[in-house]
Amino acid sequence: EHGKLITIKNAVEQRILVARRDLQEPSPHIQEWLKGVETMNSKVLWIRQHRERVERGCLYGCGPNLKWRYLLGGEARKKIDEIVKLCNEAKEHVSFSVPTASMGFESVATEAMAEFESRKYIEVDAISALKDTHANVIGLCGMGGVGKTLMAKKIGKIMKEEKIFHEVVMALVGQDPEPNKIQGEIAVGLGLTLGEGNRADRLYTRLMDEKKILIILDDVWRWIDLNELGIPSPDRHRGCKILLTSRNRSVCFQMKAKWIFTIPILPEAEAWSVFRQMACNNSNIEDPQVLAIARNVARECKGLPIALVNVGRSMRNKSKRSWEDALVQLRKATPRTISGLLDDVYRPLKLSYTSLESDVAKTLFLMCCLFEEDSHIPVDLLIRYVMGLHIFPDVENLEEARNSVHGLLETLKDSSLLDDSEEEDYVRMHDVVRDVAMFIAADKFLINHNIVSKKWPRRPTFQQFTHISLISGAFDELPESLDCPNLEMLLLECNFQPLKAADSLFIETKVLKVLEMRNLCIPSLPSSLKLCTSLRTLQLHFCKFVKDISDVEEDRSKEVLSVIAELVNLEILSFSYSTIKALPCAIGNLRNLRLLDLTGCKHLNVIQSGIISSLVNLEEIYLKKSFSNWGAEIEGKGHNMSLAELESLLHLTTLTILIPETHLIPRNFQLPSTLTKYDLSIGQPPEKSKEIYKEIGKNYEKIVCFNLSLPHSFGLSLLQMLKNAECLYSRGDGSCSAIEALAPEGFQNLKQLRLENCYGLQHLANTKDMVTEDICSIFPVLEKIYLTGISCLKEICNGKLPAGSFEKLRHLDFKQLPMLIHLWRSPALGISLANLIFISIDECHRLQYLFSLSIARSLQQLEQLKVNECNMMEEIVAAENGSSLNEIEFPRLRSLGLDKLGNFDRFCRWFDYIHFPQLCILRLNNLPNLKNIFHEKDGSTSSVVQAETDHQLHSLFNEKKSFESLQFLELYKLANVTNLWSRKMATGLFRALEGLKVVSCHGLRNLFPSSVAKGLVNLKELEVRDCSTMEEIIEKEDEEGEGKEKSKLSLFPELEMLRLVTLDDLNRFSHLKHQLELKSLEHLEINNCPKFDTFNPGSTDTPKLEVLKIDDQRLETNDLNTTIQQLLQEKQEEVPSKNYIASSSEGRYWIPVIHNLFNKGGG
Repeated sequence: EHGKLITIKNAVEQRILVARRDLQEPSPHIQEWLKGVETMNSKVLWIRQHRERVERGCLYGCGPNLKWRYLLGGEARKKIDEIVKLCNEAKEHVSFSVPTASMGFESVATEAMAEFESRKYIEVDAISALKDTHANVIGLCGMGGVGKTLMAKKIGKIMKEEKIFHEVVMALVGQDPEPNKIQGEIAVGLGLTLGEGNRADRLYTRLMDEKKILIILDDVWRWIDLNELGIPSPDRHRGCKILLTSRNRSVCFQMKAKWIFTIPILPEAEAWSVFRQMACNNSNIEDPQVLAIARNVARECKGLPIALVNVGRSMRNKSKRSWEDALVQLRKATPRTISGLLDDVYRPLKLSYTSLESDVAKTLFLMCCLFEEDSHIPVDLLIRYVMGLHIFPDVENLEEARNSVHGLLETLKDSSLLDDSEEEDYVRMHDVVRDVAMFIAADKFLINHNIVSKKWPRRPTFQQFTHISLISGAFDELPESLDCPNLEMLLLECNFQPLKAADSLFIETKVLKVLEMRNLCIPSLPSSLKLCTSLRTLQLHFCKFVKDISDVEEDRSKEVLSVIAELVNLEILSFSYSTIKALPCAIGNLRNLRLLDLTGCKHLNVIQSGIISSLVNLEEIYLKKSFSNWGAEIEGKGHNMSLAELESLLHLTTLTILIPETHLIPRNFQLPSTLTKYDLSIGQPPEKSKEIYKEIGKNYEKIVCFNLSLPHSFGLSLLQMLKNAECLYSRGDGSCSAIEALAPEGFQNLKQLRLENCYGLQHLANTKDMVTEDICSIFPVLEKIYLTGISCLKEICNGKLPAGSFEKLRHLDFKQLPMLIHLWRSPALGISLANLIFISIDECHRLQYLFSLSIARSLQQLEQLKVNECNMMEEIVAAENGSSLNEIEFPRLRSLGLDKLGNFDRFCRWFDYIHFPQLCILRLNNLPNLKNIFHEKDGSTSSVVQAETDHQLHSLFNEKKSFESLQFLELYKLANVTNLWSRKMATGLFRALEGLKVVSCHGLRNLFPSSVAKGLVNLKELEVRDCSTMEEIIEKEDEEGEGKEKSKLSLFPELEMLRLVTLDDLNRFSHLKHQLELKSLEHLEINNCPKFDTFNPGSTDTPKLEVLKIDDQRLETNDLNTTIQQLLQEKQEEVPSKNYIASSSEGRYWIPVIHNLFNKGGG
């Protein structure tokens, strides 16, 4: 019950975090509840600690201590009742889902285009400009395709990684800015819900809450009003900065950019280097005659990176004649409109297009410009369009078409005409490349997106168009009839506004092959659609088939679908996320149908028996988040289809379905052997799993999800699907037996495993009684494993693992495994975790250590390690018998977090030297037994003075542990730590540290010796809070003589923010008598430090100080020392004693009087 309470507490805290990002504050009731949970945790901890007395027993251990057992039992029963009460109180506060992470910059390209040496200075200067406190708008300008967006993303990534800004968000502006869309993208990045009203005000309030935020506005074509969007002006929020990209330098001026950086084309030498690299497969390029021509071709690309890459790649493996022809084409191209744009960009890119050998590749390339600017283009949509247009005459099935499309997309990406998307199975088209595609297709393609007018586009004639893509906020009505005799593809999107469509709309579109309607609200489909006998792909996405958009109960499925039943050549039919309630029987007449997509049709309750089985050529059927009433009786109309009907679909290759109850599965259920892709869910998925399903659905082709509380016997067909799955997500005990049975022999294809609340599972793989040579590797391709709430799990494998087991594992996340005694036995069972990148261990209370030495040495790729609430954890790495090496290194570890480990007192024992060359973030929280994180060997000796030895042994860090890359250090509740740094530590050992936060470390009297302080040359933010015995921040060491009081000492040259809060014994920042210089300090905050009477004995120079806050009172000043002296004098005149008790509506409080914060000689 206590574990359940902790889970609920974590969920409540997560909801509070999300709410605060969304401008909401928790109610007092929730805060009181959290305090109650903390109190209960203390009581439970007391019971657990005293349980040892029961276990030791009495009579010298010969019998149980019955008295203590009785006392603890009574206490435990009372606490269980109290815990259950707390759990019940919290039900309404638990969040079952949280927003997805904001758009990151981790996917910024690292290819040569992003690493031009000639542009490095721009990147460095732009970063410096963003650090300038007086510059709030920075511009990156240059011609299309020169790399503005790429550089902006790279800068944003650096800003985020280095934590220069607390938040970095990005929004696309485009040629036709849409305020709602821009606001929405910024809000998503901030985790903010805008709603429909007062969007700008709400966004403004959220941005004002962020102390330092960078907003990247991409592809700005003209001046935009930031106030209208809700972005605060520089004079209102100095910490909010804008980085904009634009092709037009004047736009940057109009946006009041203080710094504008123009990204130039490449110099000839660098351009030639890039071009030659792209054309590297051409062995003839070294021929002096070809080389001269190639240099001229490269010159024709005008130093534009996108042109150099495209043309260079297109010329791979070409003959001399091809080179000569390419040079002629480049030189003879004549622009139609904007000469600069066409001369410098379109002509080279059009050559890349014409160089494509396949006409189908050209068609697919042009098809991508039908999507909106900067879209993530779904590959599956392209496949459906291609099938509808019938551009693959030899393709016999959808899988062949899918392979062909993927192959062509690879060709287009290799030619740099398309780019990879951050999302799986999506591609992107660069905006300049899209412009070129639209230019090429202008005679036959009509593309009009973001239409402001409600009228249908005006053209002298539409007869020449073969492809039309229109997006509008709201059309008043569609034309009476589309006079488009050559139209093959029509894409219409509207914003759910009621739309009138005449029955005669499609009379003149008889060769129409692809029709897609999205976000439409129409009463029915025009009856003339039945005349489109060539129609092969019909997609109705997010459509409402109602007369009135507010009438959600109206069911017009029969009227809407009746015309579709006459489209006998239809091969692709989709109603995804549309409001249909029943699939009429007439749909069974579509005998040529290959794909039926009913995803997200949550109102679909009726699919009459016999309809699906009539679709004898069906290859793919999608029913996720949709129909689940298998076999249910239909009033007066028989029954719904049963799962058994799927057995008759002999061509079925892809299936996504939900089976809510196991009894719906026929006893001998046998799916077709042709099935190669599936997403099968058995049992209702829990609400909190939505994000999990979203993530796994994108990355795997064979997915099985269970949510079964009771054991179930699976048929051979389902067992085979389970055995071949790439992703398995199981919740409850229902699938435990199948997992245990299949683990030693199966799961050879499993890449992700998620198990939750499988209480009866004791081992993930049981190989104890098996001969290793006779069994195959266990989970040989498993990349991610998540185990949560498995109360009986003792170990991952209880026998020796065969070679190759777990060798691909990259991500390990274990939570609430109370019986787990070790991850893998020590010594390791021949296992290597060389690919492991991420480890998170949470609430595994019986673990005493994390890794054996041999396993730890295999973690060469480990980047992130988090251990939380493991009560018996004593160390991370445990030594092995016979080990003679005394060094260990984690070469790629970047983040280490250790939280709430009651018994933890060291990282590892028996090692002289531990190296973390890449560690950037270290967080230590609530480690009550920790004195120094790295113990010395027993019996180690030292020739130094005893006082220094004691200081070193009780220091959290000493000189034998290297942290040269550490950037952020957070220390919380380290009760036994009396010193953070050894006095013998080299000055520059923490030279990369940028952020230091120390909270509730009550054993510290000072923060660091002056020798360490002098080495913190990159420290930007320092916060010390609630350290009751802290007397000074910088300790004066013995060698700091009296004769140095007039010398200048510059400390923390990059320090911008200093906070000292609730430090009861703090009387000064330091006792150094130097003239102290804090030359970058901008914000100084001193709150609730009652004994603080001076900052430094010597003078203090803070030339950049902008904000001074003392006890929450903000002081504006041009002369810091004068202002401080005036404040002190006023307080001395007003307050007769050192501490004055004042009263307010909130009660009584102390106002501490600060004397002589800076002396009169301060600068």
